[in-house]
Amino acid sequence: MHLPARARTAAAPNFVHELREGWQAFTEHTWVWVLTLWISLYFLITYAPFFVLGPYIARSSLGGAAAWAVVVTGEAIGSLVGGLVGLRLRPNRAWVALGSLFAVSAVQCALLAVRAPVAAIGVAAAAAGFAFAFGTVVWDTTLQEQIPRDRLSRVSAYNWLGAMAFLPAGYAIAGPVADLIGMSTSLWIGAAWIVVSTAAVLCVRDVRRFRVRGPVEPAPALAAG
Repeated sequence: MHLPARARTAAAPNFVHELREGWQAFTEHTWVWVLTLWISLYFLITYAPFFVLGPYIARSSLGGAAAWAVVVTGEAIGSLVGGLVGLRLRPNRAWVALGSLFAVSAVQCALLAVRAPVAAIGVAAAAAGFAFAFGTVVWDTTLQEQIPRDRLSRVSAYNWLGAMAFLPAGYAIAGPVADLIGMSTSLWIGAAWIVVSTAAVLCVRDVRRFRVRGPVEPAPALAAG
C-alpha cells in the first residue's frame, strides 16, 4: 500500500478517545441506541430460546429432525423473501413498520410452546424470517443514510457489539433457564417480551416519528479531524 505522506506521519489515535467519540456518536440519536438495546434483548430473550429449545421439542414432541427441518426451512424461505423485498420497499415510517413486523415473531414462540402442528410453526417461522431479514436490510440502509460517514463505523461497531454480545449469551443461558422454569414458560416469556417491548419502543417519540430522509453530510467537527 502506498500511503500519502500525511497519513504516514499522522499520530496514532488515542484508543480511549476513539471509544468516547464513538459512544457520543452512538448515543447522539435516540432511535439508534434504543433500537440497538431492543434488538439485543430480542436476541437474548426471544430469538435464542426458540433456536435452542426448538430442536429438543421437535425431537421429543413433533416427530424428530424432519419436523425441525420444516421449521428452519420456513425461516430460510422467509428470510430470502424478506431480503429481496427490503431491496425494493422502503417504508417511510421505518421503525413503526419494523416494530409491527417483529412483533409477529412472537407467534412462532407461542406455537412452539404449545407444540402446535409442524406446518403451522413452519409458516410462523417464515413470517419471523421475513421480518428479521427485511428489518436488517432497512436498518443497515437507514443507518448508512442517516449517520454521517465519518461516524458510521463507530456507530455500527457499538450496534454490532450489543447484538453479538447478547446473542451468544442467549444461547448459553437458554437451556439452564428452561431447566428452572420450563421450556414452555421460557418460550411464552419470549413471545410476550417481543410484543410488550415493541409497544414500549414505539412509544419513544424519536422512534415513532422517525421518517426516512435523504443521506446526511458528515458533521463539520469530525470531518475536519
